[in-house]
Amino acid sequence: MACRTRTPGVELIRAAAGPSHQLVLDIYKRMPGRGANVCATPGCVLAGLERGAFSRALKQPVEGDARALCDAAAGALEESAVQRLGIGRRNGSTRVGFDEVERRVRAQEVKLLVLAVDAAERTARNARQVAGFVGTPVALGPSMAVLGAAMGRGDLAVLGVTEPAAAADVAWRLQAAARLRQPLPDKGSKATKSATVVESGVTDA
Repeated sequence: MACRTRTPGVELIRAAAGPSHQLVLDIYKRMPGRGANVCATPGCVLAGLERGAFSRALKQPVEGDARALCDAAAGALEESAVQRLGIGRRNGSTRVGFDEVERRVRAQEVKLLVLAVDAAERTARNARQVAGFVGTPVALGPSMAVLGAAMGRGDLAVLGVTEPAAAADVAWRLQAAARLRQPLPDKGSKATKSATVVESGVTDA
């Protein structure tokens, strides 16, 4: 990987060659053919492109715009996190409404508190304060409208995830999306001095 750090495979993004040798960040890991794993950061994506690491790992020339790739992957990760929250609403592991979430946070049932990016300042402050009392992690999610639509409700500012595996998955996806939306590093910075992309398994077309 570009940053030369050890990272669990589940926390990496798969890259693959799309049409016309365009690099694609395949977050659902469904594209056929050879894949290459990279950290979910603009610096690692940029480094892999600039140093030709993706081309070497995929064994064919690929190109792409790092900013556009990161933005597309961030959107897809956020969308998949919202879908997971929607599934949780149906099976009872995603809780909605500030009073309900607060009660379950205080009971230490909530493993992740998701806060809408456009939540009112007072609501955000109160939610973070309640979560901080018991050490519940907080992840910044999409807008209240998007969260509400996923739950079949109107605008929602706060959600609580009670199932540990779902909480970990949603947290990683939202955090990875936030990292991918960060500015690209300047050329020559530490993040782009080297790029080694880890090759993943090959799947049949």
